[in-house]
Amino acid sequence: MYCKGCEYDLRELSSAICPECRKPFRPDDSRTYDQFPLRTWRRRQFGLFTLAVILLVLETIQAIRNYDTTAVLLMIIGLLGIFTMTTGIMLRRSVPNRAVLLLVSAPALVVAAMVSSLTVHMYLVLKGWPKTLGYEGFTRSLEVHANLAMFGFTILIMINLLSLLALIGFGCTRRSHQWIYHLGIFIMSSCLCIGLISFAPGPFLNWWWD
Repeated sequence: MYCKGCEYDLRELSSAICPECRKPFRPDDSRTYDQFPLRTWRRRQFGLFTLAVILLVLETIQAIRNYDTTAVLLMIIGLLGIFTMTTGIMLRRSVPNRAVLLLVSAPALVVAAMVSSLTVHMYLVLKGWPKTLGYEGFTRSLEVHANLAMFGFTILIMINLLSLLALIGFGCTRRSHQWIYHLGIFIMSSCLCIGLISFAPGPFLNWWWD
């Protein structure tokens, strides 16, 4: 329980007035105080968010240099992620649950792991990169691996594009504002993991997008 005016710790006080800034509060009314020091938390969040945006910009530049289709996805989904994450940080009123944060980031991490491992698997099996489109020369396990990676990647992109509808829905009620932060985490983690594909070898990218 912290003061809305100066972030002073109001727990175990005998009076209902902040001793630091003299701002009154009511222990039985959560609207009169913050559940945690919001300004400090927001500064840290915006610091991490700024780092994520810088990484996103670097990934986009790399994708543009490679004439990679990933650049288009990063610019579309990235703008949505930046808006959602900024809004989520400003609206958040309670400490995020780390387990939930890990859960919403998991899909992007799984897809990134699947695509990254596919590049290694492909190079080891083919002793290089595909010479043609399709699955010529692929073993059964490599073909299954490729299909799973493409399926996961496609689903992740579709969920991110549909997240705009979720954002509109979350904005309709005040109680659901806290989930905008989690949606922002999901979108930004997706962008960063999708952007990693732009650093894959050129022959792999040509096969992947064709």
